[in-house]
Amino acid sequence: METLRNALGFFEEHGQIIVRRTKSGRQEPAMTLHPDWIPKRSANGSIEEYGNLWGLVEKISISRREGKNRYDHVNDAINLL
Repeated sequence: METLRNALGFFEEHGQIIVRRTKSGRQEPAMTLHPDWIPKRSANGSIEEYGNLWGLVEKISISRREGKNRYDHVNDAINLL
């Protein structure tokens, strides 16, 4: 839970999400994407492949692929031995 709390705090600090807290504290905070981060839709309703959110997803995708490639090379080296 702490990791998720830290990540949400990071996104809030950087303006990627908006958190609305109640004054009474009885309800859970509500979160939404900042309007600049909401992806645009094309005329047929599909999500356009550009914008802030799309860029973030691309960066995550690249880093995950690099991590998998790194592990694949380790396994290949072990298999060769």
